[in-house]
Amino acid sequence: LYSTESQSWLQRVVRPESLPPNVEFHHAFCFKDTLYLTCNFHKSIYRIDLSSNDYELHEAGKFNHEAEKPCSYGPYLFNISKTDILDFEGTGEKVIERINMKTGECESLLKFES
Repeated sequence: LYSTESQSWLQRVVRPESLPPNVEFHHAFCFKDTLYLTCNFHKSIYRIDLSSNDYELHEAGKFNHEAEKPCSYGPYLFNISKTDILDFEGTGEKVIERINMKTGECESLLKFES
């Protein structure tokens, strides 16, 4: 974490027992005092409260589809995903979904086939 007060990087350690097994995080975004993390091949979104001194990971919500290409805007986390992750031809249905990190509500915005 970067501290604007001290203008330096701070190292924080997440409680190891709060880490889910077999997870490799691939996207992180901040909203207010919370850091959100997603990982490939999982639907879950995890959060860490940065205002606390206890850096414990908690599940914050779930996408309807696996997190593949997430991006964020304000309190929203968007996900562009295929409904069939093993569709290497790219012929299956694609989905753009959004989760509101304030409410945990997830909704599909667009579905299209190629």
